[in-house]
Amino acid sequence: MKNENAYWLELIPSGWTGLAYKMIEECEAIDPTFEVIGYDNNSNDLWLVGDSAEEYHEQIVATIRKYAEKSKHICCQCGAPAKRKNYFMPFCEKCHHQTFDFFQNL
Repeated sequence: MKNENAYWLELIPSGWTGLAYKMIEECEAIDPTFEVIGYDNNSNDLWLVGDSAEEYHEQIVATIRKYAEKSKHICCQCGAPAKRKNYFMPFCEKCHHQTFDFFQNL
């Protein structure tokens, strides 16, 4: 996978890294020239921005949308099934409590 050492991997929440690799592999299977050029962290889901050949554009976008939808149900911190959403990001119960109980106790 030619995308594996890209800077944008550091921007992706750790719970979504495995999902990102699966998405990239699927996109590269559609278009071997596919390359990730960024991560849109304003969308609050796993949305990678890529470059592909024009004839594969619709398939690539459909694949990215599929994984963005999947990410809405996966904890952004640990990768477990997400049960709660705070600040538009999905969290499992454990990560939700670890993250947000701290702020409530201040």
